[in-house]
Amino acid sequence: MSESIFSLEPIVGVPTVPFRSPVSRRALEARVKRALNKQDERLHKSRCGTRCFQELGEYYIIDIYSGGVRFANIDLEDFARELEVLHYLEELGED
Repeated sequence: MSESIFSLEPIVGVPTVPFRSPVSRRALEARVKRALNKQDERLHKSRCGTRCFQELGEYYIIDIYSGGVRFANIDLEDFARELEVLHYLEELGED
C-alpha cells in the first residue's frame, strides 16, 4: 500500500474546534435590521444611561405598524443566531 503524505486523522494536541470568523457589531446590527425589516419589525439601540436603556436594555425590537415593543433586553449575538443571520462559524468580534 502506498502511504499518502496527507492524513485525514487529527493531529495530536491540535484542537478540532473550527476557527470562528469575527463579525463586527455594526455589521451584525445591519444583518439583524435587514432580517427584521422583512418581518415588519425594527431593531433599536438605546443609549447608555438613559431611562430607555434601564427599562428596555441595550437592544429592543418594535413593531413597525403599532410602534409597540415586541422584545426587550435582546442579546444581539443570540438573537442573530435565532434569525439565522449569524453562521455557526461566525462570532461577534471585539470592538
